[in-house]
Amino acid sequence: MACVVTAPMQSIQRQAQDMPMTSWFDVPYATLAEVYKSDEVFEICVFAVFFFSLFAWRALKGESAGAILKSLSHKGSKRVNKSAKCVDVADGEVDVPDEPSKSTTGEAVSKTVPNKSPWRAASLAKMQPSCAKTSNPRRAHSEHHGSPSSVSEEAQQLAGMVAEQYTKALRQYRELVRTGKDAQIRDDDFYFAFLQASVRVGHADVVRSLLEAMSRNQVAPSVCFCRSVLKLLASKHMHAECVYMCDLFGEKMPIDRVVNSCAAFSFLERGSPLRATECLDKLHAVDQDVTSREYSSFFRYYAATNDCERAAELLQTLLDKKIPVESVSVNRVLNAFVEARKLSEATRLTASLERLDAIRPTGLGGGSSLDIVTYNTLLKGYAQAHNTAKCFEVLERLTARGLQPDDVTYGILIEACISDNDLCRATQVIEIVTKSGCKLNTVLFTTFMKGFVRNGRLDRAMALYETMRRSMAAEAAQAAAQGEHDEPSARPDLIMYSILIRANCEHRNLEVALRLLSDMTKEKIFPDNVLLNHLLEGCCYTSNAQLGQQLFDDIRARFHVQPSHFTLSTMVKLYGKCGLCDVAEKFVDSLEAEFGQKPTVVTYTCFMSGCIRHGKLEKAWRAYQRMQDVFGLQPDKMVFSTLTAAFVQDATRLRQLAEDARKLGLSGIAGAPEPWGPSYPRGLRSQLAPSMTSQHVRSSEWLARS
Repeated sequence: MACVVTAPMQSIQRQAQDMPMTSWFDVPYATLAEVYKSDEVFEICVFAVFFFSLFAWRALKGESAGAILKSLSHKGSKRVNKSAKCVDVADGEVDVPDEPSKSTTGEAVSKTVPNKSPWRAASLAKMQPSCAKTSNPRRAHSEHHGSPSSVSEEAQQLAGMVAEQYTKALRQYRELVRTGKDAQIRDDDFYFAFLQASVRVGHADVVRSLLEAMSRNQVAPSVCFCRSVLKLLASKHMHAECVYMCDLFGEKMPIDRVVNSCAAFSFLERGSPLRATECLDKLHAVDQDVTSREYSSFFRYYAATNDCERAAELLQTLLDKKIPVESVSVNRVLNAFVEARKLSEATRLTASLERLDAIRPTGLGGGSSLDIVTYNTLLKGYAQAHNTAKCFEVLERLTARGLQPDDVTYGILIEACISDNDLCRATQVIEIVTKSGCKLNTVLFTTFMKGFVRNGRLDRAMALYETMRRSMAAEAAQAAAQGEHDEPSARPDLIMYSILIRANCEHRNLEVALRLLSDMTKEKIFPDNVLLNHLLEGCCYTSNAQLGQQLFDDIRARFHVQPSHFTLSTMVKLYGKCGLCDVAEKFVDSLEAEFGQKPTVVTYTCFMSGCIRHGKLEKAWRAYQRMQDVFGLQPDKMVFSTLTAAFVQDATRLRQLAEDARKLGLSGIAGAPEPWGPSYPRGLRSQLAPSMTSQHVRSSEWLARS
């Protein structure tokens, strides 16, 4: 074993003795590094395992330990004493020729290695050149760092393969960095190829290391390089890397519109508006044309941070410098004022821009900085403030400037009139829309109908619906006559049908609601859970359990509507309203098995309310106990209010309800009588007083109200 381990070390010592003293401190370290980078460690491990296996096998055959060691050491000494032309190997020999050929020493060695140990030849091939390199320090340095031409060719190969084989190319590049050969790469196209691939996979750490390598190797970034990299990083929202690149290169960054705009945008995204301003100030310093487009990110930032004062100051600065201002920038500033509820400042800003356009009709930059979006933003602010008069003033101002109101303008006006319950002005808006020739779209029709329903004018809403259907039929006939297949400008949608069906159900007009349901299915508009709930509520109003059950089953089967908790609770409420308490109880018990939903507190409240309504108090009490014992539901105030009013004459259950409410920390139970009133037993008044309030009503009043 000793000869096996010392064979590589003896080779190293022989190589070191032939070297000049000037390279003595370099050669052993380099040679050892080459040995341990090669397969020598693996070789030693293999022979160690082989030695101990052979020792164990011969020991099992009965040989003594001394005899085994003596035999192995005798064989090892024979190999060590071979001629100088033979390099000792554990399981074979490598012949070294007396006169090396013109090829390198490593090639000569690899040709004479026996086939039974090719991995050993690779180790020797790494060791032999290391000795030859150290004999000439200059040659050793050039071979260690690689020639410039070979490194450039390798860099070109890596740049070509990084797009498809990113991991492999990155591994080879890191090997160049480890050996210091990357210092010879002076082409920024190489770095851009790796940066592009790293950004694509989202490796921010690799991006930073590549930028650091460029700075370390003193590779000055070109204008095209900075443009491409900053645009790429900004598009992938890697703004921290953009800022890092600007800080890393500093004054080496070129002053360019694209470069400085991207840098300013990244600084703003990182919350540094001052540094972003410095980027654009550099453009002004070199007399480059700067428009409001470069400042659009500033307006976006101030709008996002609700800093309307800074936005107004920047806008005024641009106006003073006679920099063209775009409508988008003005609208962002106005929107910031509107969001901050500063309508007076928004109005003054709009008025100043109007005066500026009056002095210079062509506007800033060849066009007006005010458009229809500007006035719609003002309209939205006044509509939110419920100032309908100001909304109509803004309408007059925009028409005076020759702007044509659009559907958004009319929609805001109608919404403002409806919010103020001003149907007269809403009708006035309809007349304005009709005279202007603007066709009402679905949103405007829906807004009008919602306003009529809110003000109790269901007849007007239904008349508008019929007008809409006639207009839709006329447009369809005209398109068919012309051989076209254009869609009508306005057609009912699910929201409109939901508003109308709900309103008719609340007015007990189930026939009209069912006709609307038929119309919407003909238009290939299918009901959902919300609309089903409206229909079931209508059945509750009219106590029509048969119709409700039919609608529930048909809509589920035909349109595959999965009922929600509210839908199931409405069905329980319908059964209770119609006195079908047994059916309601079976329905509640089958919720989990049939619909996959457990009963909720609302479900049990509806069930208990129906039982109490029809005098089935015992069934209601069993439901109260079952919701806690079986499903672990905690009663709420509505449950206690319902049961307390029902069991006001039952002292035992009333005491239990009061105790349960006290444990849950509930007080002020609505629907319960006063604890000191004559309806309570005297002994319970003091016990129930803490959990009741003086504003409770008596059970007779509760029953009359329900």
